[in-house]
Amino acid sequence: MSVFPVVANGSGEPQQVPGHVLSIFVYGTLKSDQCRATCWPRQPTRVLSGWTLGRLFDLGSYPALLPGADRVLGEIWQFRAADMPETLCILDRIEGTDQPGEPNLYNRCIVPAIGFDQSVARPAYTYVWAHPEQLNQAFYIVPTIELAGARYASWPGG
Repeated sequence: MSVFPVVANGSGEPQQVPGHVLSIFVYGTLKSDQCRATCWPRQPTRVLSGWTLGRLFDLGSYPALLPGADRVLGEIWQFRAADMPETLCILDRIEGTDQPGEPNLYNRCIVPAIGFDQSVARPAYTYVWAHPEQLNQAFYIVPTIELAGARYASWPGG
């Protein structure tokens, strides 16, 4: 998984984001069929099924993603550039990222995300678990879902 950390400003406020990154890859509770699907502050222009590379862990009520070589299923939410700062600010609060005085639960990173509508990777923000040392007892999700000749990991189940 190519992970490129995003430098946060430490304020918890909306910040300028690179104009070329207009997608967010989600693999857990923010997916359209999960409990936080209604937490998005702006409407996406499109939501695609897709995947990225990583290692997925089940923490019970939510998953954790680490760098790795497994294909991880999720959704790619695409937004207008004007909607990205507010969207990322709200998601950072939800994911425990860049909150003043608090250690990160997740780090917001840019990863290549591949939609099933095309084979070209697009840059997308995602949230990577900030404490890999805490996953010793977590359940590693083995890629068992087969699609088009490849195996994928998915949360929940799979």
